[in-house]
Parts: sequence; structure tokens; C-alpha cells
Amino acid sequence: MAEETTTESVISEPVAESTPTPEPTAEPVVVEETPTAQPVEPLNPQPSPEAMAGNAEPILEPQLTPEPSLGPSATAPEPSQAPEPVVEPEPQSVPQPEPISAPEPQVIAPVSLVSRARELLVKARETIQFRKRKKLDKIMSIFLKQSTIANDDVQKLLYVSDATATRYLDQLEREGRIKKENAGKYLSYSRM
Repeated sequence: MAEETTTESVISEPVAESTPTPEPTAEPVVVEETPTAQPVEPLNPQPSPEAMAGNAEPILEPQLTPEPSLGPSATAPEPSQAPEPVVEPEPQSVPQPEPISAPEPQVIAPVSLVSRARELLVKARETIQFRKRKKLDKIMSIFLKQSTIANDDVQKLLYVSDATATRYLDQLEREGRIKKENAGKYLSYSRM
């Protein structure tokens, strides 16, 4: 029953009817969209009868322009209407800014680039050799405590890989500072 009461109250409320508004009888003006604002002249620039008598300034009736719409529902102007001529504004001369002259790139002589690169390479090699020499001296300091060392001892001392430790020991051997003892799995080195 509560549902019926609600339905009746909704139906019994008066509904205001909308009255149709009169549409203007003026003919629509076709407006072409352009990137710049241009003045638009009215289609019928007919002065009022008062203006024709010379008593007052001409009063032009306002023209209604339809909003542009997209899609198939857009109405095209009737063929009997002639399209409005669009008055192009006179081109204004815009002062052109003076071209900014870019600074000329400095050309560095290739000789100086090559010599600078060589200097850097020489300095890098010297730094690498100095660090390597310090590590080799550290390996030689082990012989003060032990008579023989193995590859594992060098790995633990310098925190390097097996291959790097072998390279360091081979270089010391070529220099004649150490010699190999035992062969194979039990390879060790002793001081000369």
C-alpha cells in the first residue's frame, strides 16, 4: 500500500508545460573560421527608414549567427542564399627581428686534442702501474713471515680473483724475485 500512495502522489503533482519560444525569423549568417579575428559585415546592411530621411544615424539590426555544429545534423545554407563575401584585412607589416648572429664555434687544433689525449693516457698508465707495483710489494712482504706462498694466500691478501693472483705471481717470477716450487695442484712459490 505504501508503494501505491507514493505512486499516486507523484502522478497527482501538476506538471508545468513549457511554452515554445518564438524563433527569430532572421536568416542565418554563414561564418567561415579563420585563424585570426576578422570583422564580419552583416548580410543586409539596409538602413532604417529614419536613416534614409537623413534625420538620424543608420541603425542596423543585429544579425543572429548560428553556432557551428559538427556532424551530419549540420544544416547547409539554402542554395537560394548567396554566400557572404569575406573581407580580408590588409596585411600588416610585422617588423622582423634582426637575426641573431650565433657565435662562431672555436676550432680546436687537432694537434692539441691528440696531445691532450696522449697526456691523459700516459698519466692513466702511470697510475695503474703504481697501484700494481704496490700490490706486488705487498706480496713480497708475505715472504718475511713465510718461506713459501700459494695462489690462495695472494687471493686472500689482496682480495683478487684466482687469475689475477696468478698473473701477479707470474710477473714476480719473470722479474726473478720468486721461483716456482712443486708443480700441478700443489704449486707454491718461494723467494729467491
